[in-house]
Amino acid sequence: MTKYIIHYDYGYGAEYEIVEEETEEEAVKYAYGQWKEGVEAQADYGVIGEVTEELLEEYGLEEI
Repeated sequence: MTKYIIHYDYGYGAEYEIVEEETEEEAVKYAYGQWKEGVEAQADYGVIGEVTEELLEEYGLEEI
């Protein structure tokens, strides 16, 4: 196994780690997995509600 320095950043600054993997490709896959885990942990999404004039105004949106 070879040691690689990996990095990933999901919006809160770069993180670095030393990992042991068979190939650089495997190290990239590991880094992607760490990044994805961080992104998913910080995710915030959902539905506000059906479009109404009040909501359009509240969120500064114009219906297309």
